Amino acid sequence: MMVTGGGRPGDVAWSARHADVDRSWDHRTVRQGGEQNTGQTRRPVTTRRDGRTNAAAAPPPWTVTDARKRREPRAVPVPLAIVVVLVGVLIAGAAFAGGSAFAASTTVAAGETSAPKAYDSAQLAPERPPGAAPLRTCSLDEITAQPGALEFHGYAIDSQTGEVLFDRRAGSPNPTASTMKLITAAAALTVLGPDYRIPTRVYAGELQGEVIIVGYGDVTLTSLSPGQTSYYNGATAYLSDLANQTLEARGDQAIRAVSYDDSFYDGDEWHQTWNEQDRLDGYMPPISALMVDGGRQGPQSLVSLRTEKPAESAVTHFAERLGLSAADVLGTQRVPEGAPMLAEVWSQPVSELIRYALLDSDNVVAETLARLVAIESGAGNTYNAINPALTQAVENLGLDAAGFTAMDGSGLSRDNRVTARLEVALLQLVGGDEFGLGRILDDLPASGISGTLNTRFDPASSGVPAASIRAKTGWIDEVYGLAGFIDSADGTRITFAYYVAGPVQISNRDVLDSIAAATYRCGGGLADW
Repeated sequence: MMVTGGGRPGDVAWSARHADVDRSWDHRTVRQGGEQNTGQTRRPVTTRRDGRTNAAAAPPPWTVTDARKRREPRAVPVPLAIVVVLVGVLIAGAAFAGGSAFAASTTVAAGETSAPKAYDSAQLAPERPPGAAPLRTCSLDEITAQPGALEFHGYAIDSQTGEVLFDRRAGSPNPTASTMKLITAAAALTVLGPDYRIPTRVYAGELQGEVIIVGYGDVTLTSLSPGQTSYYNGATAYLSDLANQTLEARGDQAIRAVSYDDSFYDGDEWHQTWNEQDRLDGYMPPISALMVDGGRQGPQSLVSLRTEKPAESAVTHFAERLGLSAADVLGTQRVPEGAPMLAEVWSQPVSELIRYALLDSDNVVAETLARLVAIESGAGNTYNAINPALTQAVENLGLDAAGFTAMDGSGLSRDNRVTARLEVALLQLVGGDEFGLGRILDDLPASGISGTLNTRFDPASSGVPAASIRAKTGWIDEVYGLAGFIDSADGTRITFAYYVAGPVQISNRDVLDSIAAATYRCGGGLADW
């Protein structure tokens, strides 16, 4: 089928709407400066903006390790219950009298190497008697109040019942860092759909022998040769394929010049609230609708120096594939009305693209997904359109977006804001596979095993078995964040979102991890005091 006129992905023609209405790599070196389980569940009332109850379905087991059995509440005989309560009172009284002993936080200067950290101990609950409800005597109060926790924001609930286990500033907005990618992924899945693919196309130009390459946001388009794998190891779109199709379509007509059209996105390419050092450090390029290899100068590396001119770099690579040189690149040019399409390649579907953004915290994929959500929802095609688009996507899930601000889709902006309560509410939908969001769980980093958590929560030092925590990480200069699920020591699954907010360094991340490790040990005995 021939498509004409530089159409919008999936349409014959498109008239652009221009109305503006983990550093997210969390493992980097510090720079100076699911099945649905059946059964009855109780839904928390705080997850819907309309005030109605909205319980999460029972959470699915991990995909990396077998899930531990969840506890099954049973009736407690009255005499036994009285004894248990009295014991709990005595234990709690002793705890308040004596307090908990936590390792003192130490400040490690940026760039220094610190000794392996000792994970702080929470005040642990005693073994639960058979058939008894958990004793809520395990406190995180002291560990979250230590100086290294900075301004701590946290919310934790029982994933199955929705019972609130812990709340510290959970309704107060804080910077998101890369936990923003949870919201971006959810919006992409629900607004674009899991099967949405991003095209890159070539059209005939107005000049004799001219062709125009048009980008629609596929940042995984690769400049490498067939058989070579870029960082985006599942990429399906190759410039070489696009060039071969173009040459075949032109036949005996010589190709003498190449132009490019990146007008699918409008406005600034670099967000004004990003740190330029992130580009130099290899975490983020300017964002264009036409780019290759995520703007990396080293296409096969996760972290690589990024180009300052992504569209120009992409068209130069394309010209070389056509047997031309950089001198044959004419510059920007809109596709003429009625121009025949000569070639087309497509990205992986959204259901696969979100893995890059969640597991490795790839910023570029997250940004293009947020921009495509904005375009699809009619909010516009600039950075300014992302906030109304993502806010609407959150509200369409039945969630309260109060306090939420999305300046971008990656979480790099220091001006992004989210509440821990909103992140937990979203994760409850993920855990219950509501709205088709369950696939997000499969792509979350697993503690001690994968993604940005592969070197965190070492079982030997943290006491947390591998893959017991599945969570999205986040880090910018203003905050460290961690949001996801904990399959705790007593079998209770906990949905949580924790943030240490303020000027941060690596020692603050260690404190954050200590709090998550203590939550693992507390399990269902976690007490909100």
